[in-house]
Amino acid sequence: MTTVLYRTIAVVLALPALSACSTMREMFPSREEVFKPIPVTIGDVRVIGEDTLYVLESPEYELVAPMRELLPDARKALDHTAREYRRVFGDDPQKIVVELRAVSRDRVADGWIPDTVEPNDGPRRAVAPAIVPEKRSSRAPVAPAGFLMMRAARAWLLARADYRVGRSPSAPTAQVRFGDDARIPDWVEDALTDLIGGSPAQEMYVARLAERAETVSLRDVLDATRPEPTKDAQRRAQLPPTSATRPAGGVFMGGPPSRDRGKLEGAELFRAQAVAFAIFLAEHEGREFLGTVTDRLLSGESAETALTAATTLPDDLAGMEKEWKDWLRRLAARK
Repeated sequence: MTTVLYRTIAVVLALPALSACSTMREMFPSREEVFKPIPVTIGDVRVIGEDTLYVLESPEYELVAPMRELLPDARKALDHTAREYRRVFGDDPQKIVVELRAVSRDRVADGWIPDTVEPNDGPRRAVAPAIVPEKRSSRAPVAPAGFLMMRAARAWLLARADYRVGRSPSAPTAQVRFGDDARIPDWVEDALTDLIGGSPAQEMYVARLAERAETVSLRDVLDATRPEPTKDAQRRAQLPPTSATRPAGGVFMGGPPSRDRGKLEGAELFRAQAVAFAIFLAEHEGREFLGTVTDRLLSGESAETALTAATTLPDDLAGMEKEWKDWLRRLAARK
């Protein structure tokens, strides 16, 4: 055969293969086509001044975000928190406003998050950080679910107090920072914020407290006032509000309890005791018992009187404290 003939045969034989390759490409799209992101379309656009915000409405909350991509995950977190609220109180939470506010990743890593300034009227408000990357970054924006759920849980707790007893002069004002409400005992506020908000520190609180069951005092939980967080006070002292490194409108939040058993003290110890006692009550009486006790406390009853609603635990504080310490000891013995 001549060279020309060989070339002709090669072309003829190659045609089906080329056709098959084309067909294969049609059957199996490229990676870019397979992983092409689906644009987020939920939420309504709201323009305030020069800012464009995205708003998602539900019966339990109005979610406001600086970027539409933040809405789906934030909705999941809020819906989960609302379900936990219903497990405690047995009814739907009052509607709140949840704002995701853009902050830098370094600021959140340093423990700084936007502060929630409660309005004097209207729906309760929860502000949580949204980490929005720089324009050149390939990272996706994210709103840490932990902050969001804890902030929403507390806002819903305040909204319940508003609904049942109304706002009073002792209720939060624009000058009061996150975590202060005279109508709600501090131990209930801390405990339910953690339980409803799904704090990942719950198990650590119980485990650390079980190590020191002998020193636990129920009166220290029910009657005490939440101590000033040492870490937050130190940071606020080091970074005054006028400092350029501390923007206004924020607060430094303490992290999870230290694993060093000698460091569980002050605000950490108070919160650990509150959360552990609430988990103890829920395990013996059911989560709805926490809602019953909270509503009775909001109506003006003392903790000692409200806890007499228990059906399986002793109805006196001395007996309940003994059961609580025994429960902690059993937990410690399992390790």
